[in-house]
Amino acid sequence: MLASVGLSYSIRIELNEHQKRLFELRSLLTKIFWEMNYSMRPVELVLLYQIETQDEDLRNILKEIGECLMKKEAKCGEDVWREIFQKHRKELRLKPEESELIEQAGNAFFGKSVEENQKVLSLYQEKLDFLIEVERRERREKQKVYQTVCIMSGLVLVILLI
Repeated sequence: MLASVGLSYSIRIELNEHQKRLFELRSLLTKIFWEMNYSMRPVELVLLYQIETQDEDLRNILKEIGECLMKKEAKCGEDVWREIFQKHRKELRLKPEESELIEQAGNAFFGKSVEENQKVLSLYQEKLDFLIEVERRERREKQKVYQTVCIMSGLVLVILLI
């Protein structure tokens, strides 16, 4: 019985961490945009030195993007952003549609003007807000189902052992 409650609790933590990562990604997009415009520094410097996050995986990804951009290879910024986020898809543990959105969100930092970047960023933020809301609804449903299934499984096991 205790194991089933523990399983239910661990699933709940995993679902909460997924939602927390989505919130962190949304916050990072905003921080990057405003830091670029406030400090008037290039994206690579902002990513390397000015953006802080509690999420270690995201911090490493941003530093890797910044380092690649500093090398000034022939690739454009959007491509570097996309390739690095694709490379780290598994460790971020995002759903495919969430991963694609974050990979495309780099377009908000490499446009021709601040106004264009702001429009693109707000578009991606709206999409991300929608995905966060869908995740919230799914999380509530999954928590109810997992909790019920785990407790019922524990009860069945207890009955079988008696």
